[in-house]
Amino acid sequence: MFRAKIYTLIIILLGAISAQAETIKVKLKTTMGNIPVDLYADKAPITVANFLRYIDGGLFEFIKLEHTNLTGIKHQDGTISMARGGPDTASSIFFICLNYQPSLDFEGMRNADGQGFTAFGKVTMGMAAVCAIQNVKTDTPEGTLKYTSGQHVLDPVIINSFSRE
Repeated sequence: MFRAKIYTLIIILLGAISAQAETIKVKLKTTMGNIPVDLYADKAPITVANFLRYIDGGLFEFIKLEHTNLTGIKHQDGTISMARGGPDTASSIFFICLNYQPSLDFEGMRNADGQGFTAFGKVTMGMAAVCAIQNVKTDTPEGTLKYTSGQHVLDPVIINSFSRE
């Protein structure tokens, strides 16, 4: 009977841990407003763990892509995703989508390799702040890297903190 109670307790604890691990709430505080985000640890565990290491005071490490065809997290309005140069090079740069961006998903045409980007969460509130950040003045598109031109703000938006809720 004592053994049965221990097993029951272990099962309850494991269930509680897995339920908490599925969605992790974090908040990005910027000079343009707060952006609460849900991170989907059950769907993109490697990316979420890496992101939380950064939030908890560590550094991002290069991470293996968790493709959108496996996670089911598409690049929709408010999706948070990791930027990358080549396959498995995502590290510390993230972005938040405005509108649906299917070219960023697996087999999308944004990258020649078709691997897409790793989406791993979604803004739950604060899209007004995201839109305000998107509307700040940026550099002028030019040169061979036209897809990155216009993505560097002239007056930086300050991230005051990024923390777990």
